[in-house]
Amino acid sequence: CYGSPYPNRYLEQMALHIQKQTGMKIVYLYGLPWQRFDKRIKHVFDAGPLEFLAWINNASLVLTTSFHCTIFSINFKRPFYSVYLNKEDGLRQMNILACLQMENRGRQLGDEFPSQSFFEIDFDAAHCRLDKMRADSHAYLKEMLSVGSGV
Repeated sequence: CYGSPYPNRYLEQMALHIQKQTGMKIVYLYGLPWQRFDKRIKHVFDAGPLEFLAWINNASLVLTTSFHCTIFSINFKRPFYSVYLNKEDGLRQMNILACLQMENRGRQLGDEFPSQSFFEIDFDAAHCRLDKMRADSHAYLKEMLSVGSGV
């Protein structure tokens, strides 16, 4: 789990719900040592950038309220759920999930927890769409740079 505000009770409860069904261990990347935490959850308070990425890359399942953690999960092909605190704050998450046709991986704060299919994601299709988006972006940048340089 990675998200703010910390503690995020919805994210914790969702993690505990999934843990109950799968038996997986929960690691929560965030927070301050003096904040309340559940002993069923391992808290990591001091992960630097490389450790943070390693936790995501090696996770069986990622739960996050972060746009960037959502993107890293997709790039690393890690099963995930992206939780929006509200529609306005979750706009970037909702947009990228819509572009990649992964809307079912999004949850708004307070939504019902997923009951199954935690790990079933067609990352190949999502990465094909993502590669197309990258190619379009590169082509646009190349065009704009050549227009701006007078070439």
